[in-house]
Amino acid sequence: MTDTPPLLVVDDTPENLVAVVAALEPLGRRIVTASSGEEALRQLLVEDFSLVVLDVQMPGIDGFETARAIKGRERTRDIPILFLTAISREDEHRLAGYETGAVDYLFKPISPELLRAKATVFVQLDAQRRMLLDQRAELERKTDALEQSNRDLEQFSYIASHDLQEPLRVVSGYLEMVLDNGAALGDDTRDWITRASVATRNMSDLVRDLLSYARAGLSTAPSETVDVRAALDTAIENLSLAISDAGATIVVAPDLPQVVANHRELVQVLQNLVGNALRHRAEHPP
Repeated sequence: MTDTPPLLVVDDTPENLVAVVAALEPLGRRIVTASSGEEALRQLLVEDFSLVVLDVQMPGIDGFETARAIKGRERTRDIPILFLTAISREDEHRLAGYETGAVDYLFKPISPELLRAKATVFVQLDAQRRMLLDQRAELERKTDALEQSNRDLEQFSYIASHDLQEPLRVVSGYLEMVLDNGAALGDDTRDWITRASVATRNMSDLVRDLLSYARAGLSTAPSETVDVRAALDTAIENLSLAISDAGATIVVAPDLPQVVANHRELVQVLQNLVGNALRHRAEHPP
């Protein structure tokens, strides 16, 4: 016994059921039997199967009709069906079976070894199909979880941009007011306040950069062929005042490539890189 889905054997003749079950027992799978197409369809309503071994000639609903009903249900349409028949071997008759969704045809009297070999192949293929479905379901679950995480991250970025940045602006503003109105402050005190103000601005820059990084994967902006030199020129122009204040020199390679990107976002990336270099430089001009 295993935890894998069982096999379903359908035949209206008890002796045939016994023979087929005996041939399939070495596979180590649980085997469920049905003596009619109606009974087989009822079994398929309550249980999942890895293979249906189906007799063609049966009273009431014959094998062809049963197969069409199985393939007509979304839950059972992918279960492989192996037909057993004692009637004509003509191609026309065999094609009728394949058209109903059968994966193969065996003619009676059945060779137990051949039946077992074919059943083994179809059961293995069905197991692979189920594994792929499980992997797809797991991938979809992880994708949904990632999308939810991205939505949560985006929401956090909006909250953080206000809840973290605003207090820093307030602190920075008060420090500037103290410096502007603190004529009696000693040099050491002014130096401490100036250092605190610089640290506050650096913290504000850090928070902004962290938010930009957190939201980097959330953009849906379209990509295009972008000239890196043109994007860099725009970034340098945006930073012209900071570059001048730092006494910095920007050296640009002559052969920057074209890349597939979003122009605005590439400008932001380059601007962040140059801006970080300006803010975190040594004492001498960079």
